Amino acid sequence: MSPFDHAPPLPPARCRALSEPLILNYAPRRERTMRLNPLAIRILMAFLSFTILIALQYVGWRAGGAFQVRWTAWRMEKAAVEKCLSFSPAPGQVVFDEEIPRRSVELRYYKTHASDPPVYRTGRFASVTTQPVQEGDNWFGFHSGDCFGEIWTARMMVPGTHRVKCGSGLRELRYSPIVDGDRSATIYGDYESVRSRLFFHGLQTSSGTRRLVTLNFDPPAFIWNQPRPFNVAVWDIRGDGRLGEELYNAPIACTGTWPPPEPMRLMAGRANAEPTCQFTIPYTFGARNGQIEGYLRDDNTVILIAREMPQ
Repeated sequence: MSPFDHAPPLPPARCRALSEPLILNYAPRRERTMRLNPLAIRILMAFLSFTILIALQYVGWRAGGAFQVRWTAWRMEKAAVEKCLSFSPAPGQVVFDEEIPRRSVELRYYKTHASDPPVYRTGRFASVTTQPVQEGDNWFGFHSGDCFGEIWTARMMVPGTHRVKCGSGLRELRYSPIVDGDRSATIYGDYESVRSRLFFHGLQTSSGTRRLVTLNFDPPAFIWNQPRPFNVAVWDIRGDGRLGEELYNAPIACTGTWPPPEPMRLMAGRANAEPTCQFTIPYTFGARNGQIEGYLRDDNTVILIAREMPQ
């Protein structure tokens, strides 16, 4: 007999307890917080402040100066554009008066042969001569202010942004009398054209888009009965108020009762209050009155329709 045979047996309940899994209750985990050294923070802030001061000393004044120049140029150009959009000539200002011909115009570009002798004419109803008459002008135009010149000056303040390109990208706006004021000789081929400013104002399309519209009148072309004596230019107005691209520039004709059957006096045009896409150019011929109605269309083109006014 073994000595273990006399060992007391284990209680059944204790055996069952040992076979069950043990459940250990640990203490909750402590969250660790990062403690920053206040001295290290002060040293880091001092280093960053010193670095910023050094950077501002060498490059900050340049950036600040450039921003101020651009801000000033933008404000100048925006004010000049608003001046162009709101410009209106004096009521009844005469642009072209065919009733007092004083200067003859040479027919050059429309000659049949280049070797033909020069011929001259003082008006549509005047006889053609071979001798010029140089006593003055019977076309006057009007000065539309110096808003185009102010736009040019504002863009010259910022290097690289002073050029205003047309929609075609082939020509640029230059500071010259043809865009700045009364009238200026412009060569088209070998034909010398003298244009008179007839309309200069801001219009809106039917969709509410603002445009700057300029309309010039070509008296020599009109005197020689050319079909398109008007030239129109339409400029975009950007969202920030600056002058955008030239969207349209072309000679155009006038439909309706045009040209007048008698010597004509043409006055400067003015924009209509309603609709905002229309402008009116009054004229007289003989004892009758007429007006040219211009319309800015959504495709940035302009049409002209002449109407005889009731007496």
